[in-house]
Amino acid sequence: MEEKMNSLKHVSAIAAVALALAIVPTLAFGQNNDRSDNSAHPKNALVGSWEIAASNTYDCATGQPDGAPPTPINYTFNLGGTMTEIEANAIDGPYRSSAQGIWQHLSGNRYFAAFTNYSFNPDRTHAVTIKYRTYLTLSWDKQSFTERGTAEVRIPDGTVVANVCFADTGTRFTF
Repeated sequence: MEEKMNSLKHVSAIAAVALALAIVPTLAFGQNNDRSDNSAHPKNALVGSWEIAASNTYDCATGQPDGAPPTPINYTFNLGGTMTEIEANAIDGPYRSSAQGIWQHLSGNRYFAAFTNYSFNPDRTHAVTIKYRTYLTLSWDKQSFTERGTAEVRIPDGTVVANVCFADTGTRFTF
């Protein structure tokens, strides 16, 4: 009987440890998707998906529009400081990759992001690399942002062939 009790205690102890191992990682690493939680932590308030309905670019030296058509853009900022950008660029069309990058909280409602994408010729050869740097400022309600940034365009040998500036307004995706 004592052997049976010890065996039962042993099984119970193993079950308790297994349960703890199953629960603890969930509690420690689970992500709270409640937007009010992000609002309480300005560092993470940018996390989410955003839409820029019509990005406008301009000549960095003169501040005048550069003639490129407005372009719809989506950003997704992830916890931990990574991001993606998808742009429906009429000039590059289907020959453009999505962009990958990083972001960081500067202070208050200000953030900085850097990301890169690639454009290709119709024959699939690499045409240019575009490196973006942008400063974003969240609105007080954290549902929109304004941004000002630059895009550096390099051909495959690394030569910079253009610098473009942009100033946009983004809106948070919501249900």
